[in-house]
Amino acid sequence: MEKLHNFLEHPITNIVTAFILITASLAEGWGSFINDLTECNIGVHHGVLIFGVLMLLRGVVEALETISRAHKKLK
Repeated sequence: MEKLHNFLEHPITNIVTAFILITASLAEGWGSFINDLTECNIGVHHGVLIFGVLMLLRGVVEALETISRAHKKLK
């Protein structure tokens, strides 16, 4: 169970998941994205895009913190 938890909490897992969510969201709404924004027509793909961006930011921050901790241990 701990291995699964470590896998799910790993920064690279979050980054890959974020890219998948962002790509799926953009593929779904690419043709209607501008119209959706001008007409305030919000769909599920917009929520998935926002969630994907947040996951990407979380993964990047966690990866940078991990690198920083590793760098401090090497000093």
